[in-house]
This record gives sequence, structure tokens and C-alpha cells, in this order.
Amino acid sequence: MEKNNGVIIIITSNHAFQTIPNCFPYNVSKTALTGLVRSLAIEWGPNIRTLGLAPGFIDTPGNKKWFDSFPDPHLELDRTINLHPVKRIGTVEEVGTWCVFLASSYGGFASGCTYLLDGGRSSIMQDC
Repeated sequence: MEKNNGVIIIITSNHAFQTIPNCFPYNVSKTALTGLVRSLAIEWGPNIRTLGLAPGFIDTPGNKKWFDSFPDPHLELDRTINLHPVKRIGTVEEVGTWCVFLASSYGGFASGCTYLLDGGRSSIMQDC
């Protein structure tokens, strides 16, 4: 990787920045990954860039399973969507596109940071 100016992208979660009740130890492990991103950038730079990406709600089978655990999955999905200023949840394609950008020469000045990709949810103070 050093010879080719490699890029490491670590996928974490928006729970690394803010969390809700009953998410321990998930949130703790995701927070640790943000520290790993910073440390690897320092230790392995300049030839290897290390970045983090912290998605929020993304339309995945895991999230579908979570929504399906509620008595009314559609009601819970609508409630969750309304917590986001963009009024939707993200897609796997959007996460992938961020990874492509960060790994490209266009993202070449970025290293040691974790990007929050949460549809604006973290911008709003919300009750749990």
C-alpha cells in the first residue's frame, strides 16, 4: 500500500458521535474506530491515507430487520425518516459513492478524519 499511496476507509457509524439508549456496546466500538482512523493516519502517513465514514440509517437488510421488529414497521420507518432533515434514509449506493470519492485523487488531501453521513440527523436536537 505504501508504494501505491493506498487508502484505508474504515466504516463506523453515526453512533460514534451521538447515540441513543440501549446501544451499548455498539456505540463504544464505533467510537473506538474513529480513534483508529486518526492513529493510523498519523502512523502510516504520508503514503497511506486513512479515513472513516460514519453512516446513519442506511437502507440495508439489517435496518429492515430492525424496523420489522416493531409492531408497525411502516410507522417506525416513517417516524425515523422524519428525524432526518432530508426526509429519507440513505442508500448503500450513496455510501459506496462516498468511498469512491474518498479513495480517489479528488479526496487526496483528506486523511485522519471521519465523515458523518447521516442525512442531517445529527444537526437537530432531539428527545430520545
